[in-house]
Amino acid sequence: MRGKLREKNMRHTFLCQPGLWNATGVYLDPDGNESQAGGTMRVAHEQGRWQTEGVLDFAETPAEFGADQTDQGLPGRFQWICQMEPFPENGFQTEWMADSDRFGHMKGITLTVSNALVSTGESSDGRYVLSEWQERINEDHYVARGVILDRGRRVAAWALHMERSMAAYARGTDNRISARA
Repeated sequence: MRGKLREKNMRHTFLCQPGLWNATGVYLDPDGNESQAGGTMRVAHEQGRWQTEGVLDFAETPAEFGADQTDQGLPGRFQWICQMEPFPENGFQTEWMADSDRFGHMKGITLTVSNALVSTGESSDGRYVLSEWQERINEDHYVARGVILDRGRRVAAWALHMERSMAAYARGTDNRISARA
């Protein structure tokens, strides 16, 4: 496999298959202080588009967000909805657009690089930049690492273990895209 960055037969289950994923791990504030974090992400596929809806709860609210922003989401919580194009057949890159309660409208790309999904994007005003990497451990487990910068300064970072919810998978969870999209 020397010199080969993308395995042609790598089958990603996160994003590329509908399902519900649970995440646990740590959130890091701008000063590097860690808080326990946990959340869920729902992946739906419908009519040539994919959508993810997610929430990440953590113990501490970053000072940058202030108490006056609780109307945009609960303290210690990020929420987002992301629309993306499916990966093209034999392709390794797709585009996405997301709306977040804390960072507004963002857009970017996601690439497959061997057993990882690598995403990068920025807010429409250019203030926030996102970088995230999700490594496939097996079909039901991924690890995720990510960071959001505000004009080059870290305002949020996370290190998560993601596990596909087998109960939801076995029930045949409703994987249609919500009307909120």
